[in-house]
Amino acid sequence: LDAWVEQAYTDAEYNLRCGDTTARLDGGIAYLNGAAVAQDAYMVGRAEPFLKRGAVILSHLLGGETAVDCPVELNDSGKEQVERTLEELERAENIPLVETVWAVNGEKLTITRGITGVSVDRDGALAALLGAMQQPGDHEIEIPVALTEPVPLDLQQVHTQLYAQTADAYVQRDEQGECQIVPHVVGVDFDAAQAQQRFDVMNEGDTAQIPLTITLPDMTQSKLEGMLFADVLGECSTNIGGTEYRLNNVIVAAKAMNGTILMPGEVFSYNKTLGPRTTANGYLPAPAYIGGKTVDDVGGGICQNSSTLYMAVLRANLKIVTRTNHMYTVGYVPDGLDATVAYNAIDFQFRNSTPHPIRIEARVSGRTMIVKLHGTDTERVTVKMETKTLSTTPYQVTYKPDSTVAVGKTVVDTTAYTGRKVQVFRCVYDAQGNLLS
Repeated sequence: LDAWVEQAYTDAEYNLRCGDTTARLDGGIAYLNGAAVAQDAYMVGRAEPFLKRGAVILSHLLGGETAVDCPVELNDSGKEQVERTLEELERAENIPLVETVWAVNGEKLTITRGITGVSVDRDGALAALLGAMQQPGDHEIEIPVALTEPVPLDLQQVHTQLYAQTADAYVQRDEQGECQIVPHVVGVDFDAAQAQQRFDVMNEGDTAQIPLTITLPDMTQSKLEGMLFADVLGECSTNIGGTEYRLNNVIVAAKAMNGTILMPGEVFSYNKTLGPRTTANGYLPAPAYIGGKTVDDVGGGICQNSSTLYMAVLRANLKIVTRTNHMYTVGYVPDGLDATVAYNAIDFQFRNSTPHPIRIEARVSGRTMIVKLHGTDTERVTVKMETKTLSTTPYQVTYKPDSTVAVGKTVVDTTAYTGRKVQVFRCVYDAQGNLLS
């Protein structure tokens, strides 16, 4: 058997073909374990039970045969040669898998079709070689390859990922109550069915560009940032009279108001914004109207803040929700343009009736109270306040005996004021000066 193998396989050739590459191996790689095959032949029938063994002998005496496998294998040198040969074939014929990719470039969807990966099937190649070696002689062996195709591209899924409906930037409050801009959304769309048809006929490795429909919003983030608090909608300044304590109260109230932001539709509450007027909050005793008299009260004087704010709100053409005038004239604003407040009793409220946020600027400069309402002027109107005095009521002097006052002396208990009935108009004009309301 050993001699037969050497003679039958010495001149054999095995041409391994893989794609455009061919490699040759000679028959010297073949090996047959002759001793093992002879042992298999010797054992034919001998391992059978007595009666079956007799049947085998009888069959052979009558000319019967039993086939014994003679498997040809690779010798040690052949194993190394085959390993090197397959590595060479892999380097020559392997094609790495390239997946299909897509990306948005400007107003186009760029798609590059993937490339099918090709790799030498080593197990299949070895099986094909060993199968051919079972018969002596020359053999042409086709080395199998494994194909790995790119993942199919579903343009409808791409459309789902890319599609965006146009949305304007807008302002909202975050969880901390701060004002923040929500960015705009640029609209993106394309014909998925048409894109799929174009992709399906592309060759591997080709690149195609699909036009996108890009729709810009009317209000972009940068535009909104430029508009936000860009205009002074209304403002007012008033002179602060009275004691240093009263000045202190006006300053404290101004700081409490300053920086307040109202979103569209929100209502500003003076009492809620300032909170209780207590010494713990920085307020001091100063003159205030209580019960028809002027008496010292903690927080006295802060009606100047509410009145100054009221005038700025009127000039900004905002919606007044709640406003009450004083019992007496105040002096720091014209008649009929004041707004009195009392914690837990009388409030001044107005609504941000514009489509954009408003920020209150309130500060004291020297002896001047200043209020400015910053927002976005979309109406382009002008407001002028007109006050008419409808009638006056002269004060009367009433004398009351008081045993604590010396005979012949008069003490003024209540300062006298001439009463006035006034009517105030908020006149709103358009950009051409036409009276709107």
